[in-house]
Amino acid sequence: MKKLLALCTVAIPLVMAVPASAAHAERSTSFEDVLRALVLTQFGGETRSHTRGHSPRQGQTWRDERQIIPIARIVRQIQRETGGRVTSVVLRPNGRVYKIEGVGSRGRVVTAKANAFTGELFDVQRRRGHGHQATNGKPIPRLLQGLRNGGYRGFDRVVRDGRTYIVRGLNRRGTPVRIVANARNGRVLSVNQARRYNGPSHYRHSVRGFNQWLPGLQQQHYSHFGQATRHDDHYQVGARDRRGRNVTLQVCARTGRVLHTAYR
Repeated sequence: MKKLLALCTVAIPLVMAVPASAAHAERSTSFEDVLRALVLTQFGGETRSHTRGHSPRQGQTWRDERQIIPIARIVRQIQRETGGRVTSVVLRPNGRVYKIEGVGSRGRVVTAKANAFTGELFDVQRRRGHGHQATNGKPIPRLLQGLRNGGYRGFDRVVRDGRTYIVRGLNRRGTPVRIVANARNGRVLSVNQARRYNGPSHYRHSVRGFNQWLPGLQQQHYSHFGQATRHDDHYQVGARDRRGRNVTLQVCARTGRVLHTAYR
């Protein structure tokens, strides 16, 4: 209980951009509410709910498959829940933990770590003794979307450095590259080969069109596919299973594996 109370005390600053008008609401926030705000889920809490009452195949999720949460998604979730601005996200060499840095409404720099598979935040701390941190320019999700449109993907590192972002990811060939982009407009200033890359090895596989995975899905007795929709690194599509039941599938765009199933 002492550890939980200590976590609550440290965690409240991470809700780092709560406006002054919400001060009363912050004071009345319960202990459970604070902890809940520190837990990020890929599908808005649906992951765990789908695992109950189904067979292992039906309850298959990204968490079961050990798929990491994309940087853009975890940043969107943090900024939506806290109102702050995330300035840096780095996947550590072990490939399991994100190191995150952000700035609140009062300019306070807060650091935290997040489980790369579940999104759970921990080790939240307020940084002291540092100067102004730039927060203007493009938010990280919009920056990465622009880079994806330019053919880059599999980002494992985004760091704000003054007027630029330094991003590490993969090019179209699956080669790790270091990208320097203008923080204001996202324009790519330079691209060089990166010496290291901490993202999962399967990220180096090229993204394929959904039709490439149809034969494999049909072998698993799925049929009557609807229109597939691309989301980051996976496709979402409606289909029927071997018993004719309607199911929504999430299929990895690089390997064709079924990451998640949800019966309708």
